[in-house]
Amino acid sequence: MKQCGLFSFIIFVLIFLAKPIFSQQLDSILYSRYLPDSTVRTKNYLKAYELYINHFKKYPNCSGGFTYFNAACVASKVNHLDSAQFFLLHAIASGSDDKKSYLEDSDLESLRQSKYNIEILNAYSDAQKNQMPINLMYMDSMLKVMAYFDQEVRVGLSTNRIKDSTAFLSFILNSKLIDSTNGVLLKIFLNRIDKDYYIDLSNDFCFNLFLILQHSNDQSLQCEMLSFVEKLVVLEKLPNSSYALLFDRIESRKNNKQLYGTQIKYNFNTNKNELIPIYNIEGINFRRKIFMM
Repeated sequence: MKQCGLFSFIIFVLIFLAKPIFSQQLDSILYSRYLPDSTVRTKNYLKAYELYINHFKKYPNCSGGFTYFNAACVASKVNHLDSAQFFLLHAIASGSDDKKSYLEDSDLESLRQSKYNIEILNAYSDAQKNQMPINLMYMDSMLKVMAYFDQEVRVGLSTNRIKDSTAFLSFILNSKLIDSTNGVLLKIFLNRIDKDYYIDLSNDFCFNLFLILQHSNDQSLQCEMLSFVEKLVVLEKLPNSSYALLFDRIESRKNNKQLYGTQIKYNFNTNKNELIPIYNIEGINFRRKIFMM
């Protein structure tokens, strides 16, 4: 991926100003995170380090373990070991407790050889001892089961297991039953989650929750939870694309144009899938880039 220059910045500003009242702040945060990542790909580590510093200053508390870990790698590469330690401890506190990555990543060799190594290893050990609260562990187990059946019933359609009208009717009934049951349980779970405190939520927990939410037939619930999904994306508990998928699904169900080009519909006249119309199609490639699609 090429480094973002003036042209990319101008495109971003035009997209930002042209958008209706969507989540413009989210776009700015993700663009700010995208800049150092794209600069790393050109191996300009000093510039990437500066961009990470600028990002954390401009958007404090708007990053998760992935960005902090990458920032630690860059800081270690340019021998800013105090910053590397700071970023890595934040990555661990944000739920990125993969000690193996720390021990094996070549970019962190200088940090591992530094005086900070013992403190970092202790932080990893402490993080791995911590467990989700018992109520979240229970919900996590239930979400895995719910997500399994949610995906299983849809695999039947995507893998052409439906051979006749009887099989199709069975699929419709099963999918509606699954969606209805999952919707009831999802509302119960969401009412029990402290949405102002996300650190206890694992990435797997959040992803299973998202899978069920995006297939829900309750449009009001999807609209209500869009801001929740946005916060999970900001904290990197969910992939950037999760927000785009849910946003487009909500808009397409309202018969509005989509923004990120994720939704299709079946045209019974042509017997083909068609892309739902896109708002501001000129900026679609750049929007999809910063949302990692």
